[in-house]
Amino acid sequence: MDKLILAAIIISALIYDFIIGEKPLFIHPTILFGKFISYFEKKFWKNSILMGGLLTFFTVLIALSIGFVLNLIYIYAPIYIFFPIAVFILKSTFSINEMGRATKRIITPMEKNDLDGARKYLSFIVSRDTKKLDRYHILSGNLECIGESFIDSIVSPLFFFMIFGFYGCLVFRAVNTLDSMIGYKNERYILFGKISARFDDVLNFIPSRIGVLITLFCSLIFNYPLKRSFETYRKYHNTTESPNSGHIMSLYAGIFGVKLEKKGYYVLGDGIDFEDTLIVRKALKLYFLSTIVSFALVLIIIYLLPLPLKVGGFT
Repeated sequence: MDKLILAAIIISALIYDFIIGEKPLFIHPTILFGKFISYFEKKFWKNSILMGGLLTFFTVLIALSIGFVLNLIYIYAPIYIFFPIAVFILKSTFSINEMGRATKRIITPMEKNDLDGARKYLSFIVSRDTKKLDRYHILSGNLECIGESFIDSIVSPLFFFMIFGFYGCLVFRAVNTLDSMIGYKNERYILFGKISARFDDVLNFIPSRIGVLITLFCSLIFNYPLKRSFETYRKYHNTTESPNSGHIMSLYAGIFGVKLEKKGYYVLGDGIDFEDTLIVRKALKLYFLSTIVSFALVLIIIYLLPLPLKVGGFT
């Protein structure tokens, strides 16, 4: 694929995210993955690694099939048909502006001392029980989610897009959706979700570390203290059950000089139990800058390296 076309697809997908967002939902690949996972679970659930593995296999197969159809469109259809479809497919694998919208829905009621409203909207983006969380733990959950979203919704999809094209980012999105739906160590999913959870850990391993470097660089632009950020990261990045999520969350804790806590699971950082929404607003600014830098890096790589190496899955 021509570099100019590929760059235009990436930039258009970025603009699409900020102007249109996730719509139209009825053909959104992530929604498709979610519906298939729900259907399979209702019909064939059995708390076994085998059945969970079959679900993972078929979900990944759907992702590969979408990539294959897109490849056929690229080969046989005019560019004016392929281009908007490719933009929509790429956009569907990452989500940027929705994190800003979700955060606004949480901190707006908090600034009016409406903790019940904040708990409600936080529950939409985290897996923990939010019904009894105090002000600090609501803000902590929001801040943690901003950091993790940078990895799961931006760095990882872009990373696999650069290596395996549309096939790569679609497969990542399918596996990440699986992990968010069944990748829990509870009675129902301890075996059924094991393969998808481990697969997600493997896929996020490198991107989570790349995301730390990008975030650290962007924090210097905002003049956050490098020493505190690095020391907190070094001390806490391996203290979560997940081999990946502790990296970006501990870095955020160090950057903003706060303590992040998920009760019964982890405590990250030596800073304050913060109750000021301003810290979350600052984190959101860092998130957006880190996102722009990530996209800029992708475009620079496209320009500098001898691409295409079947980038996008296309010759």
